[in-house]
Amino acid sequence: MSSRALPVRPPQRLTVDPFVSIIGDIADKGWCVVDDFVSVKWAAGLREEQRQQSRGGAFRCAGVGRRDEYQLDAQTRGDRILWLDRGNALPAQQRYLTMLEELRQAVNRDLFLGLHTLEMHAANYPPGGFYRRHLDGFRNDNRRILTVILYLNPRWHASDGGALRLFLDAHPEGDFVDVPPESGRLVTFLSEGFHHEVRETRRLRSSITGWFSCRPLQ
Repeated sequence: MSSRALPVRPPQRLTVDPFVSIIGDIADKGWCVVDDFVSVKWAAGLREEQRQQSRGGAFRCAGVGRRDEYQLDAQTRGDRILWLDRGNALPAQQRYLTMLEELRQAVNRDLFLGLHTLEMHAANYPPGGFYRRHLDGFRNDNRRILTVILYLNPRWHASDGGALRLFLDAHPEGDFVDVPPESGRLVTFLSEGFHHEVRETRRLRSSITGWFSCRPLQ
């Protein structure tokens, strides 16, 4: 087994179009990490909106499965979530939805993935929260194509835990990369291509996760 951890805060580097980086890496290896996908000010606004929604009681304990198979399972995941769409998103979230629509169009134009719809939720992991290893698809429903995760946690330290562990092959003892959830960092990967997990966090960990799906079969 081999592993590596990305830096919590990236070194300063030349500005590169994030869409170009995402499209290139998805085509090359199926996953991508882009830092500063949103500005510091924008990330702070998204974080504050999540705080407001959480204080207002909008978040609920997350479960696993879909429809008749849905259930709460504290042994598998320990986050609280709020599903977001144009109907309930606040201003900074609305702006982020617009940016993801631009990303969808760019990916379809260059990679022909047939991305059609977006599901998205905000997530808060309290200290001690985690999400065990899983894939983002559902049994008998493999329409999710591309996962996008934006992190909203400034001044994150390795000792805070909470890294996204992305397994680079399906073997239980295979290679993986650990991605700290530093504010403004976007992770994208092919939804059914990579098992992943959220390592136990030692402080509140906030993110927005989305899944682009293809059209349902007629």
